[in-house]
Amino acid sequence: MKIRSGASSQPLRESLPSAIASTTSDAPGDTFVRSETVAASAGGIKEFFSSIGRKIGRIGRRLASIGELAVSVAPTVASLIVARELSRIEGAVFGTKPESAIEWLRTRTPRLYASNIKGLLKAASRPVEQALGLSLNNLLAIEKHFYTVLAPVQGEDGIKNPARFIRELAEHPFRPPGTPLSAFVYLGEGRDADARSVMELWNRDTRPPENPFPEGDDRHHVWNYLLETVHDPTRLPIFVDLDGDATTFTGTEFVAKRTIASMVERNNNFGDGFRDTLYYSWLVTRMDSYYQSLEPWMISKDPSLHQRVAAIRDGLTPPWLGGEEGLGPWPSPAGVDNAHDEIARLGQRVSVDPRSAEGLSNFADVAVALDRDLVTGVQTYWIKLLREVGAERRPDALTPLQRAWIHLNIVPPDHPDYERVSPPDAPVLRALEGPPPRTTMKRYDRALALGEVVDHTMDGLGIVERRQFVKDIKHGIASHDDELAAREERVRGFVGPSYEGLDVVSVIRGDFDRGEANRRLDQLKSAIHSGSFEGVAMHEMERHWSLLDWLVNVDVRYGDVNIGLIPDSEPFRKHPLAVGQFFELPGEPDAVTLLPRGAHKVETFGQGVDQDPMKISMVFEGGGGKGFAYVECLRQFREILEAAPGRFAIDEFVGTSAGAITAGILAGGVSIDQMREVLEQLDFKQFNSDAIWLMGGVDPKVRGINRAGLFSTQKMYQTIYRLLADRLGIEGRPILFGDLPYKLKLVTVVLNTDLPENDPLRRLIDSDGRMVLSSETTPNFDVVAAIVASASVPAYFHPPQLEVARPVSTADGGRELQTYRIQFADGGVVDNMSVSSAARDGDQSSLVVLPAHFRAVDPTTGKEVSLDTLNFDTANLGVINHHNRELYRTFVPQLGEFMVEEGRRGVKRSVVAFNLSTASQLSKPIIQGTSVERTREFHEKADELRLPHLPADEGRTLVNDSQNPPTFGRSMAGLVFENYIDGPEGEQDNLDYTWSASRYRVGRDEEETVLDLARAAGAAALASSKEETRSRLFEQHPDWS
Repeated sequence: MKIRSGASSQPLRESLPSAIASTTSDAPGDTFVRSETVAASAGGIKEFFSSIGRKIGRIGRRLASIGELAVSVAPTVASLIVARELSRIEGAVFGTKPESAIEWLRTRTPRLYASNIKGLLKAASRPVEQALGLSLNNLLAIEKHFYTVLAPVQGEDGIKNPARFIRELAEHPFRPPGTPLSAFVYLGEGRDADARSVMELWNRDTRPPENPFPEGDDRHHVWNYLLETVHDPTRLPIFVDLDGDATTFTGTEFVAKRTIASMVERNNNFGDGFRDTLYYSWLVTRMDSYYQSLEPWMISKDPSLHQRVAAIRDGLTPPWLGGEEGLGPWPSPAGVDNAHDEIARLGQRVSVDPRSAEGLSNFADVAVALDRDLVTGVQTYWIKLLREVGAERRPDALTPLQRAWIHLNIVPPDHPDYERVSPPDAPVLRALEGPPPRTTMKRYDRALALGEVVDHTMDGLGIVERRQFVKDIKHGIASHDDELAAREERVRGFVGPSYEGLDVVSVIRGDFDRGEANRRLDQLKSAIHSGSFEGVAMHEMERHWSLLDWLVNVDVRYGDVNIGLIPDSEPFRKHPLAVGQFFELPGEPDAVTLLPRGAHKVETFGQGVDQDPMKISMVFEGGGGKGFAYVECLRQFREILEAAPGRFAIDEFVGTSAGAITAGILAGGVSIDQMREVLEQLDFKQFNSDAIWLMGGVDPKVRGINRAGLFSTQKMYQTIYRLLADRLGIEGRPILFGDLPYKLKLVTVVLNTDLPENDPLRRLIDSDGRMVLSSETTPNFDVVAAIVASASVPAYFHPPQLEVARPVSTADGGRELQTYRIQFADGGVVDNMSVSSAARDGDQSSLVVLPAHFRAVDPTTGKEVSLDTLNFDTANLGVINHHNRELYRTFVPQLGEFMVEEGRRGVKRSVVAFNLSTASQLSKPIIQGTSVERTREFHEKADELRLPHLPADEGRTLVNDSQNPPTFGRSMAGLVFENYIDGPEGEQDNLDYTWSASRYRVGRDEEETVLDLARAAGAAALASSKEETRSRLFEQHPDWS
């Protein structure tokens, strides 16, 4: 955390010009140009003075913007400065490790912290909306509405009830077939009554046959929009209006709709087994039983214990639901501390004396109460507790949970505390079980109820914590093998020959056939449901089945990656196998496609004959939904190559972020002509999935106790996997880089990994966290997972993970499989247009950067339209395509001639990059060689052919800025980040800062929160060194610094 001395004043002087340029430009490429360059350009003196005039206007606008930003962030900066010093003093006085300034503010002065965060959000709202088409203020408003409207409500009788919308979803499966799903409508603040009038009419059993609202009333339009969903039983009727215009949808409204739509979209087969709205039927039945029967009984049995439950709930309740202090959906740190202390004290009774019946039953009742009471949506107070206390303190709840479950489950009938497991006066609870769904009535059983808490905990835990939790439970069960074996004998005696039984010791050791074990467990389950047993026999049978079913299926039930291949075989010894967390092997596949070992293909264009083709690497910049602009630009470029009198061979695709999706599809064999059709088939809007499940931590494939994003990337993975698998004919295994017909390179950022320090894969991680996954370096990596990793916008998507399988030698001379994990973020954080990742042929290489405009003026209306980063709406794509066709006509013929001339001058490879931009940012190609001299030669030839191009210095600025070079501004930002935001020095310190160079430190633990993710991604974005940047520049400039 210390600022390292030794930096001379020379780097500061060298970086000042670029700092001035960066504070006076609107976009890459808008920097001051040198007079000698202008004089040499076509416009000469006239262009120079026109350029200066435009710059002065932009400077004025930028200064006003900077002033507004300064007013917004000044209080926060002042608070951080004071907090940093107080944290240091506190550490010196009490001998504790100092916290980062922002963490000190969060934990010590939550109200001031909340005020500062609001100021920062206000400051960030406008630039975020301009960059992403997303209004932070509107997004927070709608998230607050969701949070409150989906929370349980107190009835007049004092009993809680599930939220109205959730109850309506729960009733849907029992309505007549074909009944549309219940509608959710939000029309902005102050219009709750209007929205409710639409929902009440829509959600009636007998819906009005005609639109009930008159034309001119915007609810008429809303009703018609909802009618479009009637014929799709999986589509939730949702309407969200945030800007007062019900006829259009903004990017923020799109995100809001996708959030609520995820309530009825289950994207995997793991978890409770219920699909779609049957889950809500189970949930509401469970909540009603708790609120109406179990909670009143618990209060009557031990009022003081229930007060402890209430104290935990109060500590976890956020301001949006009436909690004190905190920020939005986050409770106050003090409240979380209180909740943690309460559960820890209860857990200590279990840990000190695990057979203490009172300690076990008290902990069980509190855990069950928290597990059955909802905060909001599908999130329980138990999951909220585990999320808020953090990984370091979670064992205080998890350790007593697994001990209490095991001991209460195995208590034999002759034990004096046996009746405490299911007291005779305990209430009979109604539940929905299945599939297939069936209603049951059972007396409250602490062992079975704790088994559900364990199950729900497993659903939400991250990869590492889940593995440790499973290991601890298995160890705990193994310590009771004699008792479990004795119960197996008793159960066989109860059931008779219809239950063939299990070798319990073999099951505990993991030495069993899962299919056969499940067949026998089904025999026991049938006996349980037969109605022939009651009392002690029934309790013993149910608990026995519950524990054994968990042991038999734990390794396949909770969404852990099934490698599906033999990673110790020859193909994986040099290059390890890595599989994405969302790969799902569909049971036993009919066939498994063999691994490829063929050469990669090239696609040849041009009219030339009897000459070696010039190789072309295609590079695609990130930009989300703006990337639809690539389609027409690619078509235009293909026509250039086809008509040219030379020969060209595209042999490599490079992509970052959403550009990785384009690059991956093309590398998978989709032709440029087919791209538009393929992209139109992909429903990119569905990529924003699992928001509700991620928030609730109830989906084992999505997880969610650690949550650092709005959406998961599961649907994105599934969609791209299906597209490529169908095209490549791959079954029963992940698609690897080596499967692709063309070479592919994808840019990612590594957030954290548990790979050993000497693992060869770590050598692929650059000093800013960049890791380029490719056909050459990682041929056995899951390519779909790599595409998703590159495209996971931080905080928008929860960062995805890949699991790496390495065979290692054991002490006895054998081999075993060791798995590691890597968690990634969007590669655009550090290298959004990665020309440096493309192949080069030394000095015989060239770079051409072509514009792909995502904004244009509609000629029919005169209004400006655009494609948005996060809203994948293609309504304006026709206008954008027309604009880009006209744009390319200004340089298409000459560009083809120029590339032919390049080949004649010895260029063997051309790197062609597509830059998502506006007309003010880039309207002419950028042309570079590998040196200043080669660039000058190319420009002279371009001028001779009358090929429009950007002046050398302007092109150099745009390309170089895309490589995150060290500048005065970035150094200052790094200084602030290091001192006030980054974690304490050591394992949590993400940025190793010096004035002249900063290095990113890859973490080891999974990201837990958005703040953790912001620290890691921010450190990667600010890490910058001259050496790293120089190595990535295409044109090596002797004066660059």
